[in-house]
Amino acid sequence: MTKLTSTLALACATFGIAVAGSMTTTTATADNLRPYVSFAATHDMFEWNLGGGAVFDDESFGYKPAIGFDYKIDGSFVEAGLEAGYRFYSEYEEAGVSIEADGFTLGGHAGIRLTDSGNIRVKLHGGVFFWEVDATIPGVGSGSEDGDDFFYGIGLDFAATEQFTIGLLYEHQDFAVDGAPDPEIDSIGLRGALYF
Repeated sequence: MTKLTSTLALACATFGIAVAGSMTTTTATADNLRPYVSFAATHDMFEWNLGGGAVFDDESFGYKPAIGFDYKIDGSFVEAGLEAGYRFYSEYEEAGVSIEADGFTLGGHAGIRLTDSGNIRVKLHGGVFFWEVDATIPGVGSGSEDGDDFFYGIGLDFAATEQFTIGLLYEHQDFAVDGAPDPEIDSIGLRGALYF
């Protein structure tokens, strides 16, 4: 297990203890703990500064199906939760070089309801992306590399009904690549979630 993965495990354990502690002081009802499934479609902007003025720069699309839960703390405007998902970044290509990435995510989020009804909220999220990158370079060949790195983002959700939300999101992802500058991806997109 890498040092970063160990850090994630500790963060998740700490988060779980915090949620469990809050549940001991409030009455957990079906409205407090809400599982969901979600799907996000994103426009992704890939940038890799290779040094010497050379920049690999391309845009593509991606998506992220996920499952998770929200926990609403009684008597406050605060919500928190955990989420696990699959993240796919489509192919980026420039000067014959192509790069594609996918993997699994595990993270947490915290949100603030902006209205008394709770139908609009701002949510911060972050976690670790366990990724694999496939690259093809003309005259060199193909190869792959894997790793795990932090991601973070912010979103704005609107509750269209009691069971369905739709919203906007921004997300930033870095990739720690051995022996080279770190590429990064900035994403904007739409996300929908169905609550149970």
